[in-house]
Amino acid sequence: MVRTAKKKIDCGCPRVCDPIALKRSNSHFRCGDRIRKLMEKYKINETKACEAASDGSNAPCGPECRPTVCKNMTEFNKNEILDSLSKFESEKKVSNLSSDNNSERDGDDIDSIIHIDCGCPLVCDSVALNKGNPHFRCGSRITALMKKYEINETKACETASNGNDAPCGSECRPTKCKKMKKLTKDAIIASLSKSEWPDPPFEKYEGVAVVTKVLWPEDLDLLKQMLCLFTAAYNRHHNYDIIVFTTLPWDAEKIKELQDFALPAKLSVEMDSPSLSDHLDKMTEDEIKYLKRRCGVEPNKKLTWFHHCSEPDYPKASTVPLAYGWQAEFRAYHIWKHPALSKYKYMMWLDSDALCTKNWDRDPMKYMVENDLVVMFDNFPQGSTSHKELNEKMMKAYGRKVCYIGVNEAGTFYTKPCEQENEIATIGHIHGFHHITNLDFYRSEKNLKALGMLIENKKFSRFWDDQLAVTYPAAMEAPERSWDYRANGLNFGIHHNGQLDGKEKNKFHDYNKWFTKFGNEWEAGEKMCEGYVDYGG
Repeated sequence: MVRTAKKKIDCGCPRVCDPIALKRSNSHFRCGDRIRKLMEKYKINETKACEAASDGSNAPCGPECRPTVCKNMTEFNKNEILDSLSKFESEKKVSNLSSDNNSERDGDDIDSIIHIDCGCPLVCDSVALNKGNPHFRCGSRITALMKKYEINETKACETASNGNDAPCGSECRPTKCKKMKKLTKDAIIASLSKSEWPDPPFEKYEGVAVVTKVLWPEDLDLLKQMLCLFTAAYNRHHNYDIIVFTTLPWDAEKIKELQDFALPAKLSVEMDSPSLSDHLDKMTEDEIKYLKRRCGVEPNKKLTWFHHCSEPDYPKASTVPLAYGWQAEFRAYHIWKHPALSKYKYMMWLDSDALCTKNWDRDPMKYMVENDLVVMFDNFPQGSTSHKELNEKMMKAYGRKVCYIGVNEAGTFYTKPCEQENEIATIGHIHGFHHITNLDFYRSEKNLKALGMLIENKKFSRFWDDQLAVTYPAAMEAPERSWDYRANGLNFGIHHNGQLDGKEKNKFHDYNKWFTKFGNEWEAGEKMCEGYVDYGG
């Protein structure tokens, strides 16, 4: 029996979508097998099949086989990309397994490879097709109905949008949608009920920037979700400027896409780091050797941002990608000096996976400005640092040391001095997913010097964490101007890692599931963001 050779697949990117990449898999398919199956089953070309097989958090193929991504992979050579992505993907798969994704709702996502618009391209767009009920996404349901019952698109669209619990809305119902026009963000906001607005209206303050950080442009959809929910909850009242820091560069097209999405708020994407090679050029040979040992990289191999690195000096510090080590260092010290923040006085920080669940009924900026605060925080403590070096750093920077930080009945920080000469400080951390900081305070000469001392001699370290860096100067210099949200009557219900405000478990660990079940109880969130919610948070 003579076997016919399989058609060679490279998704238009032969340098990176090679046999190793095509052997990658999720719990159901190998990348190459999935591409071939999609081509055969749906009679689509290789490019569409590659895009479908690499689109989604649990896709079998990685970015190196995604045509819209892999052709731009020019920063690394082939081996670096494969090594980097294999490490990055393994971590992502562990995360996916723990997030308990709703596989029934996700389905095959065939709507991403068969163009559907129900005859209404202006309104039945990718956002509308991404909406759903607890069982199906709109686009997937339409495709399944067409296939199962051999009906045309119009009939399938009508069926999938008929009923109170239908996965599709009226924008994909042929008998209604042809007369509809795409609502602008302004029109959606204007349509919100009176109960969705604060009374009295929030005041806009000068010098405020909303800030977050991601690794690379592949986080675009994650950012859209976070920013949409944050806008629905709060920023629609102010349209404060938004700054997105990134370690790997974005192309102009993706920057414009995110800027257009954020309008009328002004958004910029800023590099938070020189290239990794530039970092390494400033390090000694011994420092580079030590870093490679931390990251398990052979002396003759190149480091990448995706290599997983340990910290032997600090056993409690977790093993994470090198880029995570950099983000801790960046947020602990370098961010305060970044030129993109120089014209602002206040930084409202939100992690890219900090997801709002309701309208903010009070304005935290009013508290910050009117009480001249240096920091407000959603949760404390989240972890702690205890090390004799911390005692030494406090003495060197501030001429004194404290061994404990707490929140008093008034909702502000208080500190306790070390009672014994050899007592080692244990300092709790402000939870890093959300806080507001007074930039003038943190970039003052004294505090900036203290933060520089905090991270000195520990390149790419997570031990001297950004959470410690936000807590440390505030507790040492202005504890009475450091306020806890909840203790001062602010309860915003921000979902992060399955918890609300870092304090209690949400009803679902996965934000996507929570939004599907309870999103209709939040009018602004549902109207503005349904169709953009894809990530668990």
